[in-house]
Amino acid sequence: MKTKHFSVIGAVILCMTMISNAKAQSTVDDKESAHLFVQKFYDWYGVLDAAHEPGSKTPSPYILTLKHKPSYLQNTLLDALIADDQAQEKANEIVGLDFDPFTNAQDTRSGYQTGNVVQKGIYYFIDVHDIKSGAVRNAVLAAPLVLTAEVTKIDGQWKFFNFIYPKEDGGYNLLDILKNLRNDRAKWAAEGNKKIKR
Repeated sequence: MKTKHFSVIGAVILCMTMISNAKAQSTVDDKESAHLFVQKFYDWYGVLDAAHEPGSKTPSPYILTLKHKPSYLQNTLLDALIADDQAQEKANEIVGLDFDPFTNAQDTRSGYQTGNVVQKGIYYFIDVHDIKSGAVRNAVLAAPLVLTAEVTKIDGQWKFFNFIYPKEDGGYNLLDILKNLRNDRAKWAAEGNKKIKR
């Protein structure tokens, strides 16, 4: 009887160990997968960014992303970026983003290499550094931080959830910036309507 009791306990412990190992492996796999997703995006984006000439009539890499890679962005972020771009197109002055939200810059950078990855629940935070491809890890980590990409899996596909900018750039995040710009546009529109009614 004791042997049966111990074999049941042994089986339960074995199952728990296997589940624990599988979860740990899944976390490692997801971390690496999230890291690769962000790096592949920036490899693609970097080519477009390097080829784009400011002031040219060709769409910016940012606009090309909205048109050709919308599935890379979670819906709230995508909708806010599209609304911001549409508002900017209608205005004669800057009423939206005045920088590339995916590079945190107005000019082309040296390159984009991913660094550290931190997991918080279902979200992964991947640092992106300003450095040419092919650099060793220590050089990448020492290079200036461009931003931290926040990604999560939705229906089995990685998506950008948000972009967080370095503390020296204010420590803002893209969703909050877009929300503030939207609120400002609504305020300006309301003030404009008041002036017209007078």
